Amino acid sequence: AVVSTQSTGELKLEENPARYELLTEKYLKVWRRGLSFSHHNLHLFILPLDEEDREGINFVVSRGYMGRRALCHIIDTISMLVEDWYPGLTSGLCENQVVQKIPCPECRVHIFTYDECLQVLADSDDIECPNHPDTLVKLANLIPDIYLSDLERDSLHNYGEIEYKETAETRLGGGAFGRVYRGMLRGQPVAV
Repeated sequence: AVVSTQSTGELKLEENPARYELLTEKYLKVWRRGLSFSHHNLHLFILPLDEEDREGINFVVSRGYMGRRALCHIIDTISMLVEDWYPGLTSGLCENQVVQKIPCPECRVHIFTYDECLQVLADSDDIECPNHPDTLVKLANLIPDIYLSDLERDSLHNYGEIEYKETAETRLGGGAFGRVYRGMLRGQPVAV
């Protein structure tokens, strides 16, 4: 589907307009340098980062599950596109690499890097902000994708609920992250 803005600010939807009900002026506002989307429990703003010493895009989402889920999806999509279109920009192999930065939710002044959060995660669930060392910041609030807090609760299962055996007969295949086996979860067939 093609979504385009016209000079009047109206959205023109082609191909199955009912499917894009949320992309109407009622929920979506678009202007020259940003956009906002507001609907029930999700509010999303995408704006340029207007600071002299920093360049980038500022994503602001509502607190809670829907905000975390939207932000994780946006970050995953952007990360995949950058890596596909510009290999090496995220690996640190070039001078102008892409770095994910996360503002401290407490003071909004200090900026953590995604890599910094991952390094601390090996030893702790909290990270110290230099602007308020007595109040630790929960990593789950900074990197919810790593904590899987952007997933539906019914998508998360305890390891003990899954029944499977690592045998040649149950092996379905393998990949970069390991082997995949046929198993059962609550009476339903699953890949493990």
